[in-house]
Amino acid sequence: MMGANFMHTDLSVIGGWSGIDWTGAWYNDNTSFPNGMNPVDLGMINMSHGACCVSTGCFVIEEVARTSLGGALIGNATCESCVAIPAGGCCVGNSCSVLTEVQCSELTGSWLGEGGSCNDCVTPPTSCASDLNGDGEIAIDDLLILIGAWGMCP
Repeated sequence: MMGANFMHTDLSVIGGWSGIDWTGAWYNDNTSFPNGMNPVDLGMINMSHGACCVSTGCFVIEEVARTSLGGALIGNATCESCVAIPAGGCCVGNSCSVLTEVQCSELTGSWLGEGGSCNDCVTPPTSCASDLNGDGEIAIDDLLILIGAWGMCP
């Protein structure tokens, strides 16, 4: 049930719940469970509200949104509890965005540190002279092309 939303839901009326795979289903403090049903033991995800501190400010949101924003969730807190999360340039391929370190890591980018500028990103070359077949990597096929052209110059 990955991502199934049972927030604010009365599950206490469900019979046969033990035969269901609840892994990844969402619940919050307003979800009612049948006797004996422990959401943590079943792999459910608690989506209770809290303050989410991100580089651009603070929002009161749920855990999934916090993860996608790369912020820090402070459960059952208010935005006054937030400490600013530093942002900086994140180089990914030929592009750059100002992101938090967590967001940049999720994109497998190179984070330039707090306050880092996108002007400091090094753009990878669009082509390489050794990539003889133009597939974007230097591999055995390139070596075979070189060997096939070995010999006297025309």
